[in-house]
Amino acid sequence: MASGFSAQKMVFLPKGTSADIVNTYRDAFAKVLASDEFKSSSKKGLGVYKQVTGPAAEGILKAAIAADPKSKEWLKNYLTKKYGVKF
Repeated sequence: MASGFSAQKMVFLPKGTSADIVNTYRDAFAKVLASDEFKSSSKKGLGVYKQVTGPAAEGILKAAIAADPKSKEWLKNYLTKKYGVKF
């Protein structure tokens, strides 16, 4: 399992959200990421990690949550025993 530091601050929409709405959000975030104001102020709150949206963000998310079956099983057992999480 790898750390997913660049995937800690993601925005998710509910499953089933229409493609038009998803694209509107993606376009809005792309504009924010491209703005000089965001670039100058984001380091303090978000760190030095490159900010991405759309397919690039999806790839980072997949990499951040990828784990081999043995690690997933260990994590599930740990969360169940330590915190009562039910899967």
